Amino acid sequence: MKPTSNKRTTLLLIVFSIMLSSQIYSQAGDKRYTHFVSVFNAELKKYNIGDIKKHYDKGYFRTTSESEYLDKDVEVGLTTLFERCGNKDDSSIKEEIKIYFEQLKQLKNERKSLNEEILNFDSTKEKLKIRMYPDLLKNTYSKNDAIIKTKNPGIIEVVVIDLPTGIGSLEAKYLKHWGISIDSVYTISKENTLKQIRARFVEMQPTQNGIIFNLFADDDDLFVTSCILDLGRFNIPKGKYGSFVSIPNSAMVIVIALDDKEAIENSAADLIGAADSMYGIEEMKPISNNLFWYNGKELKVIEKNYKQRKLIYPTELKDLIR
Repeated sequence: MKPTSNKRTTLLLIVFSIMLSSQIYSQAGDKRYTHFVSVFNAELKKYNIGDIKKHYDKGYFRTTSESEYLDKDVEVGLTTLFERCGNKDDSSIKEEIKIYFEQLKQLKNERKSLNEEILNFDSTKEKLKIRMYPDLLKNTYSKNDAIIKTKNPGIIEVVVIDLPTGIGSLEAKYLKHWGISIDSVYTISKENTLKQIRARFVEMQPTQNGIIFNLFADDDDLFVTSCILDLGRFNIPKGKYGSFVSIPNSAMVIVIALDDKEAIENSAADLIGAADSMYGIEEMKPISNNLFWYNGKELKVIEKNYKQRKLIYPTELKDLIR
């Protein structure tokens, strides 16, 4: 079993603890990221990647033309590369960037070869997985003929092919060749994903309000948030009144077990504050700032009435706490 106390997960726990106690997120890493971006941006001139739209403040860029490295209209995250660069000097950062672009080229070539290999479903099915993305990307993936499901508001589930050098969405056109339905491919991809997730919920120190958060994170797993496909499988902390759940970014799932009816309002407020902070971390891809309630079987969104400044709980939860 992969330990949850490795470098990045430990860092997440530390950052999360500090944020819960003070509700202030440290910006100590901002200067380091700004410097990394300046080096990366300068190095781009060496690589013919075509036209791009820069969203460095959100940790990615998007291509608007095709190149030998990338297809058109692809979102490319910088988080992994930034982590690899760490506190290295400029020369080492440039070397990491060189390796990064070599990997991008390899991935594109691999996908080209895969277009032939993928016709054989038996050799492809074990590579299929499901990854969570914000629904803001739905149109982008739809343009790429991706297989998308939207079970939870604000989040899309995309069937992808998991390769050693990266992941890419599965084009729906292959289903006709395979003679298999979307539901069957989705089911296979879901099981492949869930059986390989090794993270476990870690209990945090109580907040100032005495609320206990539980964090589900794994620094090596790009699919860790896909645990929401079947939270019960991972022994989600669950109280008498269910659980509050947040999926703020691609690195974590946050849960509060609800045992005290009188503490539910404070629990919701604390989790919304925590989720907003973690949703806004530039080095991680945001997924959703929605708050969900888990009843032991499924997630139900908690609506926000901004005009009256109150939360609207699902009917089932309202009935439980009356």
